[in-house]
Amino acid sequence: MTMTPRILAGSLAIAVGALVSCAGDSARIGAAEVTDATDATSVADVSGAIDTSDTVESDDTLVPDVEIPPPERGLPVIHQVDTAAAARGEAVFAEAWPGPGIVPQLALRHLYLTWTTDLFKIYGYYTGAPSYWAAFRERYGFVADPDAPDGLPIGFHSVSASTATVTCLVCHAGESPAGGALLGLPNARLDLQGFYDDLRALPAAFEALKAKDLPEPYGSLIKAIPVPDEVPSLAGMTDRTGAPGATDAMGLGFNFGALAIGRDPESDGLHTRFGYQNPNPWWTLAFKTVRYWDGSVPIGGHRTMMATLLGLGLDPTTLVSLDSTFHDVEQYLLTLRPPSWPFEAPNGDDVATGRALFDQHCARCHGTYDGDERTYPNHVVDLAEIGTDPERAAHFGEAEAIVANQLIADPAHRMVSTGGYLAPVLHGVWATAPYLHNGSVPDLTLVLDSESRPVRWRRATGEGAYDRERVGWRYEVVSGEPGPDSPPKTIDERRTIDARHPGLSNAGHTFGDAFTDAERAAVVAYLKTL
Repeated sequence: MTMTPRILAGSLAIAVGALVSCAGDSARIGAAEVTDATDATSVADVSGAIDTSDTVESDDTLVPDVEIPPPERGLPVIHQVDTAAAARGEAVFAEAWPGPGIVPQLALRHLYLTWTTDLFKIYGYYTGAPSYWAAFRERYGFVADPDAPDGLPIGFHSVSASTATVTCLVCHAGESPAGGALLGLPNARLDLQGFYDDLRALPAAFEALKAKDLPEPYGSLIKAIPVPDEVPSLAGMTDRTGAPGATDAMGLGFNFGALAIGRDPESDGLHTRFGYQNPNPWWTLAFKTVRYWDGSVPIGGHRTMMATLLGLGLDPTTLVSLDSTFHDVEQYLLTLRPPSWPFEAPNGDDVATGRALFDQHCARCHGTYDGDERTYPNHVVDLAEIGTDPERAAHFGEAEAIVANQLIADPAHRMVSTGGYLAPVLHGVWATAPYLHNGSVPDLTLVLDSESRPVRWRRATGEGAYDRERVGWRYEVVSGEPGPDSPPKTIDERRTIDARHPGLSNAGHTFGDAFTDAERAAVVAYLKTL
């Protein structure tokens, strides 16, 4: 993919680790303007902010292309940005991705051999690249690159004619409900486990097909294709995706890091599975002092984004050499801004009612977005109070934090066990369905109505799949009684979100249950405006 200044980057850490293993009527992908200390959305010096005296000049490198809340609304931007570093960070995605080639180009082009044994379909995929890449994106949940719609999706980077690598954008470029790609948005359709499993199965499928006595032209066609090299096996890369977009990338990265410093997590009694999670939208970084769903790392702790690169075969010494690169990447991420609601404006009276209810019942954790006291509290809610799926909060304990910090080895990047979940920034929340940290709730209305959440459901697709009133995805309730202790093993099984599976619970966050239907709708109307 050819990256340009109009591409917004997402997180490097979680996407790479898991794989190794704008808004508007059309897609508007752009880098956002950085505010400086004189801007009305003032820059404050906070713990974890990066110290720099640089100010921002408008230029052709960072061009605003998304709506930014006007000065009288929205959370204050609290980080000063080194604009030269941010430009270098942007260039990492455009020109200088550090990962080596790990996936054979042949494998990417011929994965259909793991999908079917139907010779007619195989021939169609072999001769029809556009139809193949469309099926490739649909199967694994990848997002089409608008610069190359009939080729590799967003997030793949050709290293050579024979190999490609994977960038953060595989996980952090999503399909906007308004249409097209929105970078920095979590990819809520991605099945990383399915992609990895098919890559690993491809050589055997290829050899089995070559061994058959096939009719022509199929026999000659198959025999002429070289068998792709085997993709390396990754330690712990099993059952890491539980539902579309919900991947235990944290656990996978932790496992890589522990092994790199000579620890055997299993024999040491360490957790390496932290439940399934959708990534946070990266435009929220500008407004908070800590990152990740549990608030375990300060902004500025960019080395925590690097550990998962160990899964690419990089050793700790090589990783250290990339420290300045990832500092620049984080600076670039701090320039991202949220997309505004792109559809018909909600009713003004409903918004006013919703704001009053929000300020009374929600602002303590999620922040105040209007008025003179606009602030975000960076509040980690204890697991016993929030009651959502416990695996991330409960499994990343003190022992796991100690091991993580042995790898990172710098107090400025120190991870802590918080025992809870960081109440998220809600700017651009309309675009980020499904909800809760594991994507187990299809729309915002149900976030405020825990008793009505479906236990097993599938997301609707196609035209009309996004529900503008309830703010989220329409869905189909699925019947069936699979065992709760049996993780879904196939791509089709994972397309059903089952809240009974460990890591996918839709319980908790009951704070909106006392609202009437009208009050709930008013709060949702207000959230559209953030």
